[in-house]
Amino acid sequence: MNTTTLTNPLLRSESLPDVYSSEGILAWGRAHPALPSGVSLINAGGITPVECWAEGPRDHATTIDFAEVELLRTAQGVMHLVEARRTADFDPLAQVPGAFCCIPLAIEQLRGTVDAMDTPALQDFIRTVFKVPVIFYRYWTAPAGAHHAYPGGLIEHSLHVMEIVQRTLRKQALADQGVEPAARDLALTAALLHEVGKTAAYDAQGGRTEHCRRIGHELLGVELLWPALLAMRQESPLLADGLHVLLTNRTYFAESPLPLRRLSDLLRWADNKSAASAGAPQD
Repeated sequence: MNTTTLTNPLLRSESLPDVYSSEGILAWGRAHPALPSGVSLINAGGITPVECWAEGPRDHATTIDFAEVELLRTAQGVMHLVEARRTADFDPLAQVPGAFCCIPLAIEQLRGTVDAMDTPALQDFIRTVFKVPVIFYRYWTAPAGAHHAYPGGLIEHSLHVMEIVQRTLRKQALADQGVEPAARDLALTAALLHEVGKTAAYDAQGGRTEHCRRIGHELLGVELLWPALLAMRQESPLLADGLHVLLTNRTYFAESPLPLRRLSDLLRWADNKSAASAGAPQD
């Protein structure tokens, strides 16, 4: 990668021509195949490898590291990170570079789906989930198991399930059998995240990890989402509990004003339909 090619937005200082300001996610190590080793500045404009003079994060194992940064470019074209002002208030989906995903327009489709939701609690939940490092870095490249078993299969399958759910709910609404916006957004959220556990399910050789073999990718996904679910439960317990039920497919004893049994049946049908379209059974 050419280290003199700068990501956008990267603002050059008028008084110090070799100093640049930007913002983005600092990746510490090769967390994604598109990243070089070492430290990289990531945003929607691309990926810039940097040498690091600034202090590293304290908790990058549990959340991605977003910061406003100052960069110094040397005469050799090497970018040095000299200052990082960190904040937790950012949208991770707005920072994903196109190089992260091999499925055309998938990143844009996911962003658009989240932005179009009418339920702020679920929008915030999804954005919080994508701050989990393994999800932020692997959601775009992970396979979806026996079906969609190729890099990018997870996001392709998840978006396909979401499209089927969305299309079906629209048809039902036209027939006066629609659901409330919050229930619709809940179903879309579950569709996008129903196999998120597969971001952490596979080892470097492509086999399932021991933890995944013991509990399965569904419960592995709930483990990844649990902190965000607990946070949403503080403000929107009905939605948090409903999403928990849908993600674990445990509606039999669930009593809720939300149509969880109906949404669960729809999600299961859409999941099987998408898996069958890829020529393989659902795993």
